[in-house]
Amino acid sequence: MWLARQPGLQPSQLADLLELDRARISRAIASMQAKGLLHKFTETGNGAAQRCN
Repeated sequence: MWLARQPGLQPSQLADLLELDRARISRAIASMQAKGLLHKFTETGNGAAQRCN
């Protein structure tokens, strides 16, 4: 999977790289997270920035 080669991306970066809107990426991340395929975490020191692995 492409995301596995780019660990720690912010959802907004992923949306930009894949040329998709942020709402679609957010739904995809939530779906993959629910299936245990993706882990989303908050960046240390910055509660607003979230990253995906």
